[in-house]
Amino acid sequence: MKIIANIQLKQSSEGGRDNPVYSGYRPTFRWEGNRISDCVITILQGHSIKPGEQGKVEIKILHPKKIEGITTVDHFIITEGSREVATGSISEIQLHPFKIGD
Repeated sequence: MKIIANIQLKQSSEGGRDNPVYSGYRPTFRWEGNRISDCVITILQGHSIKPGEQGKVEIKILHPKKIEGITTVDHFIITEGSREVATGSISEIQLHPFKIGD
């Protein structure tokens, strides 16, 4: 499953990251509080997103069964361990299967 989304990275002063994220970033995707899946993020505009900035990304969900039922009206958070580093909104969901490395 791939999701096209807009994400907003929290500033480090808000508990977010100190450094930008780049394509290949592998955080945890959380939806509806307890639905969790590892993911891989590809930056679609520019080459990085800095703390405090927003950007358009593609999110490859590595365990799609864990987030069945997600829709384009849903919002999500991105975490590193227990730390929330970004929030996002979904603009498109692509359900076709993919291979790791796509």
